[in-house]
Amino acid sequence: PYQLGAVAFSADGVTAVSEEPLFEGSWDRAGQVSPTIIDRSPPMMLYHGLTAVGQVPSLGTATLEDGQWTPGDSWAHGDPDGDKVSHPTAYYDSGADLIEVWHINQDGYFQLSISADGGQTFTPHCNPLPMRGKSPEVAWVEDRYVMTWATVLGDEPVIYWAESFDGIRWQVRGEPIL
Repeated sequence: PYQLGAVAFSADGVTAVSEEPLFEGSWDRAGQVSPTIIDRSPPMMLYHGLTAVGQVPSLGTATLEDGQWTPGDSWAHGDPDGDKVSHPTAYYDSGADLIEVWHINQDGYFQLSISADGGQTFTPHCNPLPMRGKSPEVAWVEDRYVMTWATVLGDEPVIYWAESFDGIRWQVRGEPIL
C-alpha cells in the first residue's frame, strides 16, 4: 500500500523526516495518495485514499494537532463502491469558512466540491468543469484562481493553465506552458 510520508527541503537537498508513515489509516488501509494541505487552524490535509487495492479512490481528511496527523474515521467525499474522487487540490476561504476542493470525478473531469462543515463532508458545487487531465493544482493569485494540470497532446505530455474569478468558470490560456 501507498502511505504518506514527510520530507524536508534545504539547501543540501531533500531528506526524509521519518521512515514511518504520517499515520496509519483505517478505511484507507490500501493507501493514501496525492496530499494537499489546507492552511487553517488546525491545518488539514486532504488526500485520496483507497479502501482496497484496485478500489475506487475517495477523499480522505487528516488534521494536524500537537505535531501528529490524525486521519478521519471514514471518507469525506466519494464512495469506494462507485463515485471516484481523486487528486485533490484545495483552497480555504477563511472569510466564508468554506473549504473548496478541486478533484477528478468518476468520469475523469475536474470537479469543484465544497465543505461548509470544516471538512467533515464535501458536496459537488457545480457541473463538472470542461477540463480533463491529471493532478489539477489550484492557487489563489492576487484576485483570481489559477489552475495547472497535466495531460497528453498527441503523444507528448504537456502542462496547461487556466484562470477563474469564481472557481467555476475557467478560461484556458492558449498553448501548453510546458
